[in-house]
Amino acid sequence: MSTYQDEIFNYLTKKDNFFSAYEIFQVFPEVKNKLIEQFWIAVKDELEELSKKNDWEIEISENVFDTYSCLCIWFNESFCVAYEKLHGQTYHGLWIDPDNKQLDRPKINEYASNIESIKWMRKSSYWLGWTYTGTNFDSIDTLKKILPDNKIDFAKELATSLYELANELNKDILKMSKMIKK
Repeated sequence: MSTYQDEIFNYLTKKDNFFSAYEIFQVFPEVKNKLIEQFWIAVKDELEELSKKNDWEIEISENVFDTYSCLCIWFNESFCVAYEKLHGQTYHGLWIDPDNKQLDRPKINEYASNIESIKWMRKSSYWLGWTYTGTNFDSIDTLKKILPDNKIDFAKELATSLYELANELNKDILKMSKMIKK
């Protein structure tokens, strides 16, 4: 153990401190989860405020701890700009419904590969472009940003980032939505 860890050990193993530390340890996962849930609700609220003039639907997963939980700006039933994996290492990008058989995916994929704001991003059958945001809810650095005193500023930052990406992609999404198989 380092000197720092030795000092913590000595402090926490004192009778009164040990029981308090153990109680905190027991409830900490619930506290962390509540912080994360409240944070994403704040991001959603900020996004709804920013999007008042648009005809977009803002949707958040009921459970932000689901494997592929997301906060989406829906343009239509086939395209959205989203944050995904709201409880872990979060990523964002342009999502497409891979089950929509009417869309001309090869034509859309080719078109999307030339869209400046996403062409450098990773691709998959669900994503025309996605990338990690640098936000990881398993990291103390991210958790500090969502503490009640900091939450609103960080929520505005993430909401603004997704909103700006949606605005950048709006015209392209309208064009891709019309790329239907003949």
